[in-house]
Amino acid sequence: MVASRMAVAAVAVLAAGWSVFADEGPVSQLHGSGTTNPSRLFWKVQDLLVNRAKMPLQMTYRAIGSGNGQTEFIGATNNFQALNMFGSGDIPMSTTSYTTLTNEGRSFIHVPILVGAISFFHSVPVSSGGQLALSACTLAKIFQRNITMWDDAQIVAENPSLPRVREAINVVVRADGSSSTSLSSQYLNEACPATFVIGAGKGGSATRAPFWPAGVTRAEGSGNVLSTLQNTPYSIGYLDSGHGQSAGMAEVALINLQGQTLVASAADIGAAATDTANVGIPTLPTGSWANVNLVNANVTNAWPVVTFSYLYIDTDLTSLGQSGALVKAFAEYLLSDEVQSATSGHLGDFGFFPLPASLLTATRQSVSNIVIAGDATAYTFETKGTTQVNVGAGMYMLSGKREGWNSHVLEDFTEKITSSAATDLEHGDTIADLLAKIVALNATVNAMPSTADDDDDDNNNTVAVIAIILAIIALVCNIGTYFALKGNAGVSNSNFNNPSYTVSSAKANSADDDGGFGSKTAPVDAEGYEVPAPLQARSTRQGSRRQNEGGDVYSAVAPSNRRSITLDRDDYVAPSVAERSVQPGDNADYDEYEASAGFSGFSASAGSS
Repeated sequence: MVASRMAVAAVAVLAAGWSVFADEGPVSQLHGSGTTNPSRLFWKVQDLLVNRAKMPLQMTYRAIGSGNGQTEFIGATNNFQALNMFGSGDIPMSTTSYTTLTNEGRSFIHVPILVGAISFFHSVPVSSGGQLALSACTLAKIFQRNITMWDDAQIVAENPSLPRVREAINVVVRADGSSSTSLSSQYLNEACPATFVIGAGKGGSATRAPFWPAGVTRAEGSGNVLSTLQNTPYSIGYLDSGHGQSAGMAEVALINLQGQTLVASAADIGAAATDTANVGIPTLPTGSWANVNLVNANVTNAWPVVTFSYLYIDTDLTSLGQSGALVKAFAEYLLSDEVQSATSGHLGDFGFFPLPASLLTATRQSVSNIVIAGDATAYTFETKGTTQVNVGAGMYMLSGKREGWNSHVLEDFTEKITSSAATDLEHGDTIADLLAKIVALNATVNAMPSTADDDDDDNNNTVAVIAIILAIIALVCNIGTYFALKGNAGVSNSNFNNPSYTVSSAKANSADDDGGFGSKTAPVDAEGYEVPAPLQARSTRQGSRRQNEGGDVYSAVAPSNRRSITLDRDDYVAPSVAERSVQPGDNADYDEYEASAGFSGFSASAGSS
């Protein structure tokens, strides 16, 4: 009976549109949901503020995508009252959503907090220093499945210096409604409208554009998009630029309206935001931002897929009590110099860029006008670098002089790992060397002083685990680099087994009539033995088993009985002077075959060094 009455009361609260977050004790709360792109920034800031508070705080953020964040902020299922204290997205509210909330009596503001970028990332093996560049129209065809192979003539034509890859393209898109879908589809639609005909929008349902064709891979959340790209070779997808870059993903170079071919890491991400006269920012803080557009800005060095990330906050937070003051403080801190500084702000930790100065000033003013309850106390700030004696001890002071032990140790340890990685974890280390360093690192962490308090012991254990995890990541990266180099034919200084091979040719400038990437050098085997230029005869394609489809016939002569020269796995003829010859698909390890040939235009020799 009691439970039944409680359930009825809860339903009545929601039906009346009452706030479910009014303070019920000394703990102030902050709960939000929305875009995944700045979620790590939000979690870091929330962690910092909890540690800096004198009074207890509870702060959460659900990374569920911009579209879902807007839905929960609109609160259509809750009499158009927000289901969280704020929403967040990388796209502004549409005209329809803005009008709906206004008609329901809601007054809210968009709070731009950063300038971010979306990039297209891929998992196609390219030679060292190579970069895949694609025009907007080619990308449009790829994402519409009009182009389905990496060796399509259009891709080949735009990348004449890259090795040709005859593999199917795996297109990865977001399954949920997201700003990254909205922005990438908007870019393709604006830059190549005649080709991209499946519509621009945040997606996430069968009724919302873009209407992806059959055959694409759908992944929920940016984390799953990233893992799919990492674990599925020959894939392409879109992510927040900083997210993909920090994960070491290869980025597709784009062409901006100025005709410049560049990647996001080399572009001026904030350039489009400085063109405030043309991006559609409203005059009034509570006005509609539906027409704000930073995509494909005609500015020098601009990245073509750029957006603001926003908080959506009601202008009247009196129903939230003291928690309303915490929502306001959260927005104020995100706009503070600690976050927005171009040289030392937290935005840079995640690949984001600060707001232009004029917009930052205007946005700070908008947030200052948010109304909190009359009996609520506004939070104030004490930075790490400035001590406010007596005032800093206030009950509602968020002080940079306060810090949690775990956060302190993790930040310090991360800095040490970053600064020492180049010298302590060198490319020449063997696996045994790296494992030994992990053991030593664990011993160092375990030797940290601790108190008799059980919680402190737990903290040290936590730090030890973190240390080992970071070291293992470094180990995996080094092992991955080793095998990447070992399997990359034609890379200098990567001859791990020490034989010295040379290749010479009198056959120059042969036509690559099956549509390859033009004249190239020919790696002798798959282990990175260096091939001297200017060999311009037809070459093998790195990493592919389907080679030499044009039917050229090359042969090799090897005056050494120790190792043979295999130029291709397919059609190259190598008559044997011993027991075996190289056949299509044979000699998987490129070892232990002897060959000789009398082809006058091409010869190869091998010797031991």
